Amino acid sequence: MMLVNRLSKQPFARALIYTVVFSSLTACGGGGGSGGGSNVIPADNSPTVIYSDTNPLVPVTYSAFPASTISGTLEQQTVTKATSAWADGYKGQGITIGIVDSGVNPNHVDFYDDSGNSRVNWQDARGIEYLAATDEILYTNDYLDIDDPDYHGTHVSSIALGREYGVAPEATLLPVNVFFDNTSAYNIAVHEAVDYLASKTPIVNASISKMVNLSTMGGTSSEYNAYFTTLQNNDTVLIIAAGNGGDDQIGDPIGAEHFTNYNDAQNLAIESSISDQILYAIALDSGGKIASFSNYPGSCSDVGVGADLACDNAVMANIQSNFISVPGVSIEAAYGGDDTSTAIYSGTSMATPIVSGGVALLLSSWNQLTPQQAVSILKDTANDTGVYSDQATYGVGLMDIEAALTPVGNLKSSSSTSTMASYSAGGSSASIPASLSGLANLSGLKQVAYFDDYNRDFLIDLTPAIQIEQSPLDWNRFWKQSHSYPTNQVSLGNYELSMSFTKQIINHSTTSELQQLVIENPKSRFEFKQHSPVDLMQIQLNALMSEFYSNNQNDFGHTLAMQQKIGTNFILFSAVQEQDNGFNRVINNKNKILTQVQTVGLHYQANPNWSFALSSQLRQEQDGLMGLQGSGTFSFGEKNRSQINTASVQYSHNNIHLFSQLQQGQLLNSQHASGSYIQVKKAQMGQLKFGVMQQTSKQSAWGLQAYNENTLLNSTFQLTLPTGMSASGEIENQTFNYQHQNSLNPDTLELFYKHGLSDNLQYQFNAINAPQDSGFGLKINRIF
Repeated sequence: MMLVNRLSKQPFARALIYTVVFSSLTACGGGGGSGGGSNVIPADNSPTVIYSDTNPLVPVTYSAFPASTISGTLEQQTVTKATSAWADGYKGQGITIGIVDSGVNPNHVDFYDDSGNSRVNWQDARGIEYLAATDEILYTNDYLDIDDPDYHGTHVSSIALGREYGVAPEATLLPVNVFFDNTSAYNIAVHEAVDYLASKTPIVNASISKMVNLSTMGGTSSEYNAYFTTLQNNDTVLIIAAGNGGDDQIGDPIGAEHFTNYNDAQNLAIESSISDQILYAIALDSGGKIASFSNYPGSCSDVGVGADLACDNAVMANIQSNFISVPGVSIEAAYGGDDTSTAIYSGTSMATPIVSGGVALLLSSWNQLTPQQAVSILKDTANDTGVYSDQATYGVGLMDIEAALTPVGNLKSSSSTSTMASYSAGGSSASIPASLSGLANLSGLKQVAYFDDYNRDFLIDLTPAIQIEQSPLDWNRFWKQSHSYPTNQVSLGNYELSMSFTKQIINHSTTSELQQLVIENPKSRFEFKQHSPVDLMQIQLNALMSEFYSNNQNDFGHTLAMQQKIGTNFILFSAVQEQDNGFNRVINNKNKILTQVQTVGLHYQANPNWSFALSSQLRQEQDGLMGLQGSGTFSFGEKNRSQINTASVQYSHNNIHLFSQLQQGQLLNSQHASGSYIQVKKAQMGQLKFGVMQQTSKQSAWGLQAYNENTLLNSTFQLTLPTGMSASGEIENQTFNYQHQNSLNPDTLELFYKHGLSDNLQYQFNAINAPQDSGFGLKINRIF
């Protein structure tokens, strides 16, 4: 059995000379002090445990409670940026910190909430004492701090969670007293306390050195194995003081002990099966540098000749990664000698509860976090810049709660444990017509949960990723798409072959690319287009419709079209057209083809004046639907299959053409895209277009048409948006239904007029008045 002795104790407040003396107290985070005995009882000789049912101490209830005045202004709170968590509403509420120390004064005002209610779990608080004479461990309800004059346990507890002086001022305290004779405690009692607290709390604070990594214990020690078993069996973390140096009160490189005295001082913190369950606290002075008394991890240069084991840099780096730096000099906190006073002490004892409070803040911020994950996050986000980049001295660096509250790694749309597809926070976008802008205004889109590498949920406003299509009319695009290319014609017997090519100048060289290929005879026509700005079926009735702006904005890619005369009055027509990424406003690298349109129809010329046409169109769209386009979480369906039927009529007289076209259709089926928040439940499409055109001469014509711009008439979308993650790790969602209704009533008016001044000079005027924009364009062609 090992006895942990204290050196003589003096409060810091008595005289400045006693600062170092207090800081090096063994039970106050000191290390290497005298009294580290060698009386080790084998693990199989377990003492008898006795439970004494004495009446527990019950904290008083305050009726008139003093108001909080200084919380958030002390070094332990500001240097570690704990107030950042407070500002978000997280102060350790719901988290219990177990403190194995000299007990606590439960009536000190620092252990109450603002209403005067105690935050001490006095029902489970205990005193655990080893009775060496009878080899027994005695459990009592006596947890009162009698450590006169220091009241070390009260001070440490206050730093962890005190209302005024704590890092986590709303956490719950579960104290265990192991120092009953006011001078020493047996190691077996300390472990019994850790084991007890580990079964009840996620955080165990031990401002006691010589527990895990010093020469008083090690790999061959039954005590080492006892702590190892405790941590393996419990979902808890053990926060330990690095220690206050040896007899000289100067900090020592305790990480080197793993190699120097490997046979009896192996480092338990680097055991892979209990990774991130042990974290050592290094004390910093008021200037942010390591305190002179504080132990530190060290490096391989600190492993001298004659060590039990040659130093391994990778193992040493692992040891260093289990140390973190926090303030530890002149820390003000509760004084246990009365119910309101404070004391100022220094030591790694004071640094340790600061780290414990930081872990509690993270656990209260995300209820799905494990204590081990919280420790890992604190290590990942510690400030390791500047002086803190010296891992041999400062471990992972200065604890930074503000940084720990920010995402680690890339934010994803689902947790890493989810089977759904996951997208980065910037990996989703949408483009929707102005008439559906209400979809972008859903309240749920302003706070959507995304998850970092630890599956912590962060709320993100996704509405900026939705683009409302209210862009100005792009006349340059219109003129370019309506441009005709020079055509080469070749007669092949009864067939006429015509080809047109685009010409591009690249690096002073002219290249040509096939734009259009047509093979036709008096009864048949086959046509291929590399790029077609129009829906060929839209202009099947009248070629003059291609002069309108709106009929040149479809951005189709490869197009195959066929016409076949049947008898005198009928023409059978069909077409296959594709729309690819090159014309899509939303980046989508997954699918090359976004839309495929297959059309078949019949045109009937009743007489020279009247003609009719019927067509049926199948549209298969990827991540979009009738003007809605999305990617990632905004995909409007991996595959949407729609059918649109069209009926057209035209009357012509003296070169005046009256036309009308009615489209009606619906969504046949929608395959929900993996990882998308949007599911299309139903959709109806339609458009009513009517107009008049006149061919005044071979080179002159005018036309006027009216129609409803948005062809998506009635639709219902269901949005399932993640709102966070439960304590069990399940993603929690909120469902919104969005309904859109429109009508066939015309809202857009278009006019064009073109005129040829000569065979070589032509101009064309277009005007449009649409819901999203109004304007006009002028094009002049001159052939030289």
